[in-house]
Order: sequence, then C-alpha cells, then structure tokens
Amino acid sequence: MIPSHLSGLAYLRKRVTGELPDPPVFKTMAMRIAHAEEGMVQVVAEPDRNHLNSSGIVQGGVSASILDAATGFAIHSLLEAGLYVVTVGLELHFLKPVFADNGTLTAEGRIVHLSRKIGVADGILSDAAGNKLATATGTCVIAVLKNQ
Repeated sequence: MIPSHLSGLAYLRKRVTGELPDPPVFKTMAMRIAHAEEGMVQVVAEPDRNHLNSSGIVQGGVSASILDAATGFAIHSLLEAGLYVVTVGLELHFLKPVFADNGTLTAEGRIVHLSRKIGVADGILSDAAGNKLATATGTCVIAVLKNQ
C-alpha cells in the first residue's frame, strides 16, 4: 500500500532502498525498482524458466508488466503526497524475443506529459547487453488515495 503521507518520489525511493516492501506481483514477475528520480524510473527484472511460454521465450505479458511498472512509476515520481496512478492504456511494441538467458532486463520509464488528471510516459526495455527488446507508452489517470 502506498502511504498517503509520502510524495510519489519519496515512496519510490523507499521502495528502492527496501524501507517499504514490494507488492506480491513484483515477486511473481521477479522485478524491483532499481532507481527513481523526478520523471524517470528504472525497473529491473530477472525472468527465469517460470516466465516462459510454450515457444520457450519469455511471455510477452512479462515484458508488458515490467514496462507498465516503469512508465507508471515515472508518472508517480512527480506526484504530491496522497495521489497515485492507475494505468488506463499501455501501447507496446515488441522488437526482439526475450529469453530467460538474456540476463537482467531493465525498463526505463520517462515522463512525456503530466497534468492534474492524466500522465503519459515512454518506456524502453533492454537486456543485459543493452539490446532494445520492447518499447511502450503508458497512460495513467491520477487518483486520490483513500484513507487506509
């Protein structure tokens, strides 16, 4: 849960340092937030055999999840305390197949647009060798956290 007293960037930085726990989906997707600054967030992942589809490549939904996190958090990094984002659109372009032995994957999300109600960020997913594997544009609505 996002603490309502923390700005978006403060929340993300506490996730980077481990002061706040990752949600369960991050364990399922073998990912974590590696870096956060205003308007830019990096999410890294270590897909393994559990993430393979029947063709023996990492399921596209894994790449989508990593890019969704990076783009959404890039937007979240600019929000005041008490706000959060909800993805309403994610446009993906797969450039190369992802294999379990591609090493660490890094998705970098960067802010494109932010208003009071909507944010847009672009993301690039790369492998350990720096090869671009996928790109995405994420669109999020900005919402108010309810009392927890």
